Amino acid sequence: MSSAFKECATCLRRLPVGEFYKHAKCVGGLLRHCKACVLANQKAVRAAKSGPKPTMRERFEQKFRVTPGCWLWTATKDEKGYGFFYSGKRQERAHRVAYQLYVGEIPEGLQVLHRCDVPSCVNPDHHFLGTNADNIADREVKGRGVRLKGESHGCSKLTEDAIKRIRADTRRQRDIAADYGVSQHTIWQVKHRKIWSHV
Repeated sequence: MSSAFKECATCLRRLPVGEFYKHAKCVGGLLRHCKACVLANQKAVRAAKSGPKPTMRERFEQKFRVTPGCWLWTATKDEKGYGFFYSGKRQERAHRVAYQLYVGEIPEGLQVLHRCDVPSCVNPDHHFLGTNADNIADREVKGRGVRLKGESHGCSKLTEDAIKRIRADTRRQRDIAADYGVSQHTIWQVKHRKIWSHV
C-alpha cells in the first residue's frame, strides 16, 4: 500500500500527506507547510511576543526623521500637520510627548510651543513652554494669525461689489448663482451673512 507524499514549502522535505494539516481553502485541502514547521513557527511567534517590549522612547524614536534642524514626525498627523503618538494610555500630540521624554513634565495649564513653527517638528530644542495667551501672542508676532477674508482670499470668486449686488437681488438664488458661477448654497450663505459678513 503506497501513501501519497507532499513537499513542505518551509523545510522542503517530501513527507507523507498525513504530516500536513488539513485546510479546506488550500490547494489539495492541505496546508503547504508540514505540521513540524507550523508548530515551530507558532513557537517562534510566541517567543517573539513574549520578549522584551520596546520602551516608549524607543517606539517614539522610530517615528521621526532627523534633518539638520527639525526632527520631522513621519507617523500619524492631523490636518494641520501636528503628529500624534499613542503613549500606551491615550493618543497625544507628538511634540508634547517629545518634550516629556527629552526635557521633563509639562506643568498643568502650560502648552508646548514651537520656536521653528513646523507643526510636525518633535525636536525638543525647538520647543518651549507657555500659556495659551503666550501661544496666541507668538502666533500673531510670527504672522500666522492672519485670516484672509473676502477678496484677499486666494479662492474667492466674488468681490465686495458683487456681494452687495447679490444681497440686493430679489431673483431666485439658483438664477443669481448661475450669473456669478457659484452654487445656490453660496448665494444663500451670502444673503444670510454666513459668509462675507464683513461687507
